[in-house]
Amino acid sequence: MRLLGDYVTLGAKAALMFLREADRLLVQIEEESAAMRFSSLRVRNFKAIQRFEIDNLTDFVLIAGPNGCGKSCVLDAIRLLKSVYGGYQQNEWLQWFGEFQIDLNDPEQVQRLFRDREQSIQMAATVQLGDSEKNYLMANAEEIVEPMAWANVTGYPIDVPTFSPAIATQFRQFGELVRQRIPALAQEFVESLSVDSYDLALTITPDGKLWPQPNQALEIVFQTYRPNDLGVIEYHSAARSYQREMIGGVNLDVKQLDSERKQHTLYNWQNKYSNVKTELAGTYIRELVSKASGVESSRNDLNETLRELFQIFFPEKEYLGVQPAPNGGLSFPVRTGGGQLHDINELSSGEKEVLYGYLRLRNSTPKHSTILLDEPELHLNPALLRGFPDFYHKHLGRARSNQLWLVTHSDALLRQAVGNPNYSVFHMTSVNLDDSDGNQAREIIASDELEQATIDLVGDLAGYQPRGKVVLFEGGGETDIDVFITQKLFPEFSKRVNLISGGSKRRVQDLYEVLSGTAEKAGIGKRFYVVTDKDSNVYEVPPAGTQQLNWDVYHIENYLLVPSFVREAVQVLTTKDRFDSDDAVLDCLRIAACKLLPGLVMERLRKFVNERIVRTVDLGGDPKSNDPVGALLPAVEATFARLDRTQSELNEDVLRLQASDIESTLQQALAGDGWLSEFPGRLILKRFCADEKMRGVSYEALRNVIVDQMVDAGYQPAGMAYVIDRIQSNEDTDS
Repeated sequence: MRLLGDYVTLGAKAALMFLREADRLLVQIEEESAAMRFSSLRVRNFKAIQRFEIDNLTDFVLIAGPNGCGKSCVLDAIRLLKSVYGGYQQNEWLQWFGEFQIDLNDPEQVQRLFRDREQSIQMAATVQLGDSEKNYLMANAEEIVEPMAWANVTGYPIDVPTFSPAIATQFRQFGELVRQRIPALAQEFVESLSVDSYDLALTITPDGKLWPQPNQALEIVFQTYRPNDLGVIEYHSAARSYQREMIGGVNLDVKQLDSERKQHTLYNWQNKYSNVKTELAGTYIRELVSKASGVESSRNDLNETLRELFQIFFPEKEYLGVQPAPNGGLSFPVRTGGGQLHDINELSSGEKEVLYGYLRLRNSTPKHSTILLDEPELHLNPALLRGFPDFYHKHLGRARSNQLWLVTHSDALLRQAVGNPNYSVFHMTSVNLDDSDGNQAREIIASDELEQATIDLVGDLAGYQPRGKVVLFEGGGETDIDVFITQKLFPEFSKRVNLISGGSKRRVQDLYEVLSGTAEKAGIGKRFYVVTDKDSNVYEVPPAGTQQLNWDVYHIENYLLVPSFVREAVQVLTTKDRFDSDDAVLDCLRIAACKLLPGLVMERLRKFVNERIVRTVDLGGDPKSNDPVGALLPAVEATFARLDRTQSELNEDVLRLQASDIESTLQQALAGDGWLSEFPGRLILKRFCADEKMRGVSYEALRNVIVDQMVDAGYQPAGMAYVIDRIQSNEDTDS
């Protein structure tokens, strides 16, 4: 949610930043005592992760980054860390390895988890428990530690989730020893709950051994599945599908439902969404039973939330909830804007993602929990994502005291989260872009004017590099083309910096002055650069310290005028080789350039005249004068006098002579190879496509395929490489 207007004063922004930070601190204070939550996480040498460290986490954690950087591995690490300390099922941690088809007895398979096979995998986290959870644990300490007491006394592993005191009939001889052991264990457990936070740490050595750091308190908490009193950790994979469902029998056994849910809380997630309607039906019937017994129902609360969900995401539709049917069954109707009714089975994949996803989370996840959600934007277009973070934070986060972890590629989702003090937003980079010990996670905080302005300009926030260098491209016509070609031909550079299409020369100058000026004051002046075409400097005389660079050609498309690649592109698009040789391609391109000659003469002549006229205008005057008209009038009269002289000087003979000189210069370029850089490459390619041989081939298609051919060949134009090397060679400012 963006609160800063374009015209808010810097003082007002500073005050607003203070209020935001105060709100964030209040939220943290409120939440730290409310629920189980992760306050920090550190992962090293695990799959795609070399080093990932985040801390000071709020109750809404959002991680974004390019494909392959290891975002989903973060959630995998949390799951493994939790399962090693305790499981909702016996040997739950083995399910983690089973999901990735890793046999712990096969060292070669285990090695797949290591980024560097010579180094150990390290995972660590800090976890906090809510006051209500601590109170429950202390009040029921003896009951909770009883399985551990049996395990200690008998020497046999105990399946905690299915443990029952009836086990004493099998170990009658140990009953008295267990009863004696329980009070001491309970007292030790209660004392361990007095700390503010709990540290977890797991090391996996290259030989496949797992070494967790002892933490008895969390071992007990993580293996105690009592969702009405203790939070759980719930995982939702990106592989979500929503099948049509018929209602069969409805199971009202709460224990059976809890047993089914805990089986796929962290694993076996493929079936999470396979029985949504059955769960809704079961909830509906149980609430009818509760109401009949005099227990207050939460159904109204759920229905109100669902109404708000539809108002936000599907304002033209209304979900009517579970309805009893005349035939004794249940229906799940949705009313459209036209008044027609259809079943929720008929919703689109995107609509089901929002409705089923929320209902599944709302029905299955208790309070005080941690929810891990991979790619929440699955099946959704940007319009459906509008309001998504705030809705989930309000109804699944704050309302139920849950901590949400979201992994995303969505620019729309990120833009709603950045700047909100309730959200911890991190950008994750690929390992090969950082030094061997660099943290892949960087927090995105739009808490100052400079960062907010940069975020507003970046096209795709999912690729935003916090505190990274910013390169502004000037471009005429299709303004994004400089960014597109640079990203394709120099992908590693593009991943390190923020590339921005600035548009016209005037706009680029305005943007650059705001960004670089603020950066200079902050001591990071080398962060911002502007790159222009050869004859289109943003500044005639650049100010001191200006980081202005130029392509050494007319347009960036001039770098595409390589005959061999043009020929390959034509062959791809037309399925035949229409040129006998690369020289034939060059001749055809030269002919296209010749046809541009009259227009180029006009363009340069117009520029010559414009510069002469602009130089005559000088409207000075004393701003402190008590007579503004008297102070300005001499300057006005002098300007018109200079204009008269300029008019007489720019007569037909002068203009024809100037035009002749311009044409002569351009003809010389055509006689050699100068036209490849002096003539506009974009227009050359467009004229080239208009040739009879190129019938049916559009400029855009040709341009894109030329770029693709260059990418396949690993070709990088020398002129572009020079500019990019200049930017990279300056001292880094993003460390």
